[in-house]
Amino acid sequence: MEQSRVCGFSLTHSPGHRQPGKHVYYLRLLGGLSLDGPSGPVAGRAAQRRQLAILAILGAAGHRGCSRDKLIGYLWPDSTESQARHILADAVYLLRKALGEDSLLSPADSLRLNSECVQTDLEALERALAADDLPAAAEAYAGPFLDGFYLNGAREFEQWMDGERQRLAREFAKALETLAERDSEAGEFPKAVEWWERLAAHDPLNSRIAIQLVEALVAAGEPAHAVQRAREHADFLKAELGIEPPADVLELVSRLRKTGSGRFADTKPYRAVARVADAMLFRSVEGAEERYSVGEVFRIGRERGDLVVHDDPFLSSSHAEVRRQGEEYLLSDLDSLNGTFVRIHNVTRLALGDCIMVGSQILQLRPAPAMPGATLVRIDGGVEVESYELPPGQTGIGRTDGAVRFPDDPLMGDRHAEITVGADEDVEDRAGAMAITVRVSDPTEAVYVQISGERPLGNGDAFAAGQQVFRFERTATADS
Repeated sequence: MEQSRVCGFSLTHSPGHRQPGKHVYYLRLLGGLSLDGPSGPVAGRAAQRRQLAILAILGAAGHRGCSRDKLIGYLWPDSTESQARHILADAVYLLRKALGEDSLLSPADSLRLNSECVQTDLEALERALAADDLPAAAEAYAGPFLDGFYLNGAREFEQWMDGERQRLAREFAKALETLAERDSEAGEFPKAVEWWERLAAHDPLNSRIAIQLVEALVAAGEPAHAVQRAREHADFLKAELGIEPPADVLELVSRLRKTGSGRFADTKPYRAVARVADAMLFRSVEGAEERYSVGEVFRIGRERGDLVVHDDPFLSSSHAEVRRQGEEYLLSDLDSLNGTFVRIHNVTRLALGDCIMVGSQILQLRPAPAMPGATLVRIDGGVEVESYELPPGQTGIGRTDGAVRFPDDPLMGDRHAEITVGADEDVEDRAGAMAITVRVSDPTEAVYVQISGERPLGNGDAFAAGQQVFRFERTATADS
């Protein structure tokens, strides 16, 4: 498996421009990951994944460069500082040996690519965006950032890559939409159609974009093509998500068939339509409650699934699923970056390594370094930012009351929860074994525990995936 993934990326040289005494390499980061240069393929350790990841991070950083500490945090977070610095130094040595001593510069305690030796397609994209040369920016964007690249056991790198991918995809979409709107305002509707077509291919589930494309086609004098594209979008939603298209799309198709022309209002973002099923999921969105039918499997993600929420940065591409097994439903995390959490209502037993969500804080239990009890570590964006001692006994967590306080968290109750560390009376053969429990102080507040593997869902259970909170109910209850 590892070998097949490695073969998905090329680190090669090819004839190109060069300066006297220097080989010039071209690093492609958009639509994949490859490095082209003048002398044929690079083999051996210099082409391993961690070295490719270093080039990608430095390529994205541009002239700003990246500190060694940040590189270590992305790629070797579990190593000691001395070990990680040694590994990084070895990787830099290998890259300089393969690409030239001047390829990587070392100002202060950071690293950056020497643009005279290594050039990137990302530089071209960002130059075009900075100059408001949107056609050049659209041309430079060859696909998602590091598309298909995967680094096993480096969650911090995956989170960084995911964030960069989303940022660049948004910039590309914004450029395309601006170009389409400019051409529409100038009456250049055939050109506007081309931009809307590219944007629809970039974000095929977005019904607002599909409507804009159809409008541009009508304005360009192609009503038959407009009907075809509207129907294709409706069919795509059914095939990919198993949902009915928005009413606006269906109404648009009907009116186009009748009139063959005309302009139509934008549709609102699509909403899933409930189907007959044994269970339902409910989600609160802008004060309204959406409902989704659950068949054999219901998946949630930012890019793929039965429910896709593109604007939630804490959702993974495919994040979680609810699956029917016999007469029960199971909640599973699909190896997401930020985890899936289920709400607790009573005193719940915890183990070292467990993560809980209190208010908007993600907290993980760790062993205490030099004391009886445990340590509570606050994690923000995958990074450990603060730790709190949990001595034997009860420790309160809240906004204003408790030893562990988060005064700036609007979702935190005054005294939200308590964690109790005590002797484990159920373990007789292990001296000093601990029992750790969490209890919700106020029944109106919510505490969530991260799941591992599969967890049965009961009627009325709530769970959180990314920033989305769901309530699960069997159909009989949901319809009553």
